[in-house]
Amino acid sequence: MFQAACEQGTAHFKRSARFRTLHQDERMVELRQSLRAAFEAQRGYFTMGSPLKADEVDSQAAVYFPPCMSALYTTLKRDRRLAHEYRFVFSLFLKEIGLDLKEAIEFWSRHYVEPPGKNATCSHTWQANTSRLMYSVRHMYGQEGRRVDYTAHGCAQVQDNSLCPFTTDKFQAIYGEKQVQDMEDIVQLCENKQYIAACKLHMGRIGKQLASEMVLQAEPFETRDANYLQEPLVGIHKPSQFYFYIRKLTGLS
Repeated sequence: MFQAACEQGTAHFKRSARFRTLHQDERMVELRQSLRAAFEAQRGYFTMGSPLKADEVDSQAAVYFPPCMSALYTTLKRDRRLAHEYRFVFSLFLKEIGLDLKEAIEFWSRHYVEPPGKNATCSHTWQANTSRLMYSVRHMYGQEGRRVDYTAHGCAQVQDNSLCPFTTDKFQAIYGEKQVQDMEDIVQLCENKQYIAACKLHMGRIGKQLASEMVLQAEPFETRDANYLQEPLVGIHKPSQFYFYIRKLTGLS
């Protein structure tokens, strides 16, 4: 009875002029967008991207990876190796953004067939340790051992592993490369240990920069929704959310 009364009252309110006025209010529009984004993030909306191929990782990393995962990938390309715990973190991130098991094996084999760099902390090679390395990758995809289908690490875990550039002065290198202006507020957030807030602000700026570039490159008759250039309404709790947000903003979700 209570549910029926609520449904009847809601239906009646939706037919009223007052509802139409409130529905068009800018504050209500922003609130609806924020709630929708938060709900979709919680139900896994940001982990429904297109399948990712091993040979696409490099191009994706150059544009869409969050600073923490971009730093890991840079280390991997330089040394051809990652320490075990870092390989675990990076593998699960790639898994969550669409790299399936077959492509993951292809991706890691390409790096581990090469000799390790001078700064590498791992000396394993794909040729000599094929079974061990394949087992490790398959294990992360729930195909070996206890067959646990592992999910990617959250921002708090990334920080605990000293992989978040915003927890150190390394974040300044991000801005040197990408030439993002006005970083004083980023510095302030980092000094206040609000690392996730700093990353979210960085995410919004990178997204707006990319979206603006796409608008400038588009034909004159092409337009984009104004929401593309707003600050992100979504929260960020995992590196994959950064990746999918930027892709969505640039029309590649």
